[in-house]
Amino acid sequence: MKTVQKYVIPTDGQWHVLELSGAIVHAEMDSASEFAVWAEVPAMVETFPTSFCAFMTDDMIPDGTTYRWTARWATTSPAWHLYEQDAAGGGS
Repeated sequence: MKTVQKYVIPTDGQWHVLELSGAIVHAEMDSASEFAVWAEVPAMVETFPTSFCAFMTDDMIPDGTTYRWTARWATTSPAWHLYEQDAAGGGS
């Protein structure tokens, strides 16, 4: 058994830790300042901390990160790109 849970990541240029236990299955802008992701959450499985940061197009993306998703709030708004901090601690 599993569920799908929603997590919100502010688009503030800071790293945010989510306690995940499954894969991201969808992402979109929840508002002009929040990136929302939905992840599968298997029942009775331990979570693991995962750090994410949303970057705008043309922002400098640090090394030690992995691309996960792109979304826009409206067709005239800038695109935001969600990156995950690699387990080795990069991306700071």
